[in-house]
Amino acid sequence: MFGPTPATDVYIEASGSDRVIGDILEHGRAGGRMSLVAVHYQPVPTNYVAVLMKQFTIRGSFEYPPRFEDALELLDRRDLSALVTHTLPLEEFGLGLDLLEGSKDCGKVMITMNTDR
Repeated sequence: MFGPTPATDVYIEASGSDRVIGDILEHGRAGGRMSLVAVHYQPVPTNYVAVLMKQFTIRGSFEYPPRFEDALELLDRRDLSALVTHTLPLEEFGLGLDLLEGSKDCGKVMITMNTDR
């Protein structure tokens, strides 16, 4: 009914870009879910017909657990660089996903951005 859609069931919108919400609703699969964790300071135009027809679930999420500051302090005290097993440029993002999916020995895959621009 909606044509080809991605196999993705769940989206996490953390960019804060209004356009991303629209793209997810337009191209997401029927029965999909989206969790909004980014703060949008202005109203976001939303196609509620797509939400209804696709039976798409949208949920907002905003929480800082009581121990959030403890977690930040722990990160500050510990060198966690050993958890990073691979560092790849943005152009090899797909390879990073393949590494995560295909290896039980893969830790964190760090994607770096070209900062020359």
